[in-house]
Amino acid sequence: MVSEEIRIKREKLFREMLDKNFGTYFTTFHIREAPKYGLVTQPVFNFEPTPLATYYKWSYKEAKDYLYKLGELLTAEEAERRTVHYINPKLKSYMNIGPISALPTLYAGLQLVKPGEVAPAHRHTPNAFRLALETPTDGGYTVVNGFKLIMHTGDVILTPSWSWHDHHNEARENLIWYDGLDVPLHAWVGSVFYEDYIKGGMRVSQPITHSTEEVNLSFGSGLMPNILSTDTWNPLLHYPYSRTREALMKLAEKTDGSPHDGIYLKLINPLTGGPTFPTMMLGFKLIKPGLETKPLRKAENLLLTCIEGQGIVEIEDGKEKYTITPFDTVAIPPWVKYRIINTGKSELILFTHSDEPIFRLLQAYREWFGCALWNSSVFLKRNI
Repeated sequence: MVSEEIRIKREKLFREMLDKNFGTYFTTFHIREAPKYGLVTQPVFNFEPTPLATYYKWSYKEAKDYLYKLGELLTAEEAERRTVHYINPKLKSYMNIGPISALPTLYAGLQLVKPGEVAPAHRHTPNAFRLALETPTDGGYTVVNGFKLIMHTGDVILTPSWSWHDHHNEARENLIWYDGLDVPLHAWVGSVFYEDYIKGGMRVSQPITHSTEEVNLSFGSGLMPNILSTDTWNPLLHYPYSRTREALMKLAEKTDGSPHDGIYLKLINPLTGGPTFPTMMLGFKLIKPGLETKPLRKAENLLLTCIEGQGIVEIEDGKEKYTITPFDTVAIPPWVKYRIINTGKSELILFTHSDEPIFRLLQAYREWFGCALWNSSVFLKRNI
């Protein structure tokens, strides 16, 4: 038992060190002792993840209302990218990085391009993608490194690190998509580079040199071209939802899928068989009518966006229940227990956006199924 005198001297020393920008294991890492001194919100070492962010739901209707209000007050030229992005309420205080973070490593939000507008070309080191939500019959597209990629609802279009990209709406209706980036991660580590596409001293769109069909015929057919390259940059810039949905529905005729994940398809890099991006894994889940998944936990930051149907995302055995309809988004931090319930009469299809590859790279990826823990390299069975 430590005497009161020693306790007071310790606390004085710890605070003096902190004032001089020094720390010690005892007050920052120690599972039992660190909380006693109030120098950190929680110790670094814990028996299981203690996320900085919280679970949360963003209503598409509410976000879209703000997007249209911005559309009345900001021109395309002024705004460059007219967006409403999702902020995790527990991350707001983290200076300028918190306000761009839906989860610590992931940016998510909406972007609006009105009829006749063009968002000029630029490029940056953060990886990005667009999930098309409300699209015109024709005339809405993104150009990525010369590839013209036409948008239809549910399509996923990639803008990998340092690729030129600009957006166009040549139709009569508005174009809205979900934006996903790993920019918070880049901002934290200081790896953001940015460049505008300049021609004749003006910021302009890049020339179009290739079509959507070329991308899908070359890399989306299940047949890999014999390319002499060591580059692992994902060349499949366009994942058409029509193809993804067809695969999900055909699987649904034969199976209910995993009891914890439903029918789950991941969008892979065809050159490596690995994740969509080095830092982000994208995918789609289908939960059949009348079904609900069993609870699970995963060591990843996850954003779920409803594409079709309606349901409930239940957090921590009913601690929170989020009703979801098309284009609502729910944030689930690492190791938060959740399950998905299809409350409608049709298939519930969800888009998944996570940083799973980062956890795998750190050898920290785990999945919990109620009675067992799955380590990415070794299966460990234990009672939880």
